Amino acid sequence: MKNITRKSMLACTLCFFIAVTTGCTGNKATDDTDASVSSAQPVEEAPQAEPQAATTEPEVAQTDSIINSKFVREESDIIDGENLTFEASYTFLDGNQGIYCRNFDSQEVRGFTWDDNKIYFCDNTSYDYTIEGDVLKIDGGAGIIEFTKKVETDPVFSGDFSEFAGTYKATVYGNSGFGDGVDIADVTVNADGSVSGGYDTRYYDSDEFPDSTPICVEKLSDGSYYCILSVFPNDDIDEEDFDFDGFVEFGYQIYPAGANSFFSSDPSYSSDKTYIELFQVDGGVYNPKFCKVQ
Repeated sequence: MKNITRKSMLACTLCFFIAVTTGCTGNKATDDTDASVSSAQPVEEAPQAEPQAATTEPEVAQTDSIINSKFVREESDIIDGENLTFEASYTFLDGNQGIYCRNFDSQEVRGFTWDDNKIYFCDNTSYDYTIEGDVLKIDGGAGIIEFTKKVETDPVFSGDFSEFAGTYKATVYGNSGFGDGVDIADVTVNADGSVSGGYDTRYYDSDEFPDSTPICVEKLSDGSYYCILSVFPNDDIDEEDFDFDGFVEFGYQIYPAGANSFFSSDPSYSSDKTYIELFQVDGGVYNPKFCKVQ
């Protein structure tokens, strides 16, 4: 029987729209002929110019230019009694998918869908948005909120995970929490960000975790990287009527050395090690933790 740790999921609210397509048509060329000709002198009629076909420049959807673009703004909020300042962001992905993130907590990462005019969240809210240059403007009903385009420079954002590639072994609490006394299989992180392993194969199919690269990476305020492999599509409801819309289905979080105090209560913790936490959502959360060993 699975040992599942449940986490609360925080719904996100916020939102947007975008401008669209342009096209132009060239003018058709015409020739005028001189009508003042002497009737006494036959004149050979000049050949008529072939009418030129109208030319149209190919239409380019403006939405294409925002795919893989990230727009951020600084926000502050009181979280667990502490006044925090952090980034909130919208990242537009291919296939009209997107990721909204308030980067102080992985539970504040949610999926959304978008079209040329609106973005849509899983709670049936939708918001108009426009993009002017590098500024995303969202009409949240109480005024326009602006987000500015940001280009992330850490190698992982361009798909280079070589710094974190290697083998990770389950921590003491990782094994006791999800392995029922049996060591969970090692996790392998590849240079392209794909991962494998990390399951007690008595209860889980070790091939269940997708062998794919992240569709989106978010850097949280503690310095960790939240790597999203898939998000539940709309209307994905399980047999117990639990609505998964917008939640991360598969993902993992990498804690580089210096950003891993989250693990300090584990007896095997070492502050100079890199850690990884897997996520699989299936009504609860399977999230064992591993330490890099090579």
